[in-house]
Amino acid sequence: MDLVAQEPSIKLERDYFNRTPKPGYTAFVYPHPLVIGVSSTPTPTPSATPSPTPVSADLKVTVSDSKTATVSGAQDTYTIVVSNLGPGTVSGASVADNFPIIFNNESYTATQVGALGLYPGWRRLRLHGNRSGNIQNTVTMPAGSKITYKATGPISASATGSISDTATTAAPSGVTDANPANNSTTDTDTL
Repeated sequence: MDLVAQEPSIKLERDYFNRTPKPGYTAFVYPHPLVIGVSSTPTPTPSATPSPTPVSADLKVTVSDSKTATVSGAQDTYTIVVSNLGPGTVSGASVADNFPIIFNNESYTATQVGALGLYPGWRRLRLHGNRSGNIQNTVTMPAGSKITYKATGPISASATGSISDTATTAAPSGVTDANPANNSTTDTDTL
């Protein structure tokens, strides 16, 4: 049977199934997607990965020994309080206090209210207890939390002039601190 003779629109080099349809007819696509195992459901375009929402918080530190004058050779106690005034949780905030050389043999304790503790390598329960040397901690602080350090030690008997202690806190990369001016404070006493 000669198809070209029966249907004059068929040409030898033209695909019968891809010809222009007559008005009112729907064109047949060949090969049909269901025939070769391909779903006719369109593949959804993946949406863009959302950017992380920036964290905003206000870290604050205070340091005080509750006096303005002391004497050489006397025992002294500094209270360092680090707070997160919110609104966001800060994971990876640094807390530091490099005690003055004339404040020696010091040790400190730390207590927390709402804070998630110190890391790396520190368990929550290890936050309580005595430590010696300078304070160099990395902490996680939800909004409204605070950590209180109490450092005690003698002032050198040969110290003269004054003694100053500075404590600092800093937010990690990716956290905006609403008030960086309260991230460092100094307590100074005359001797």
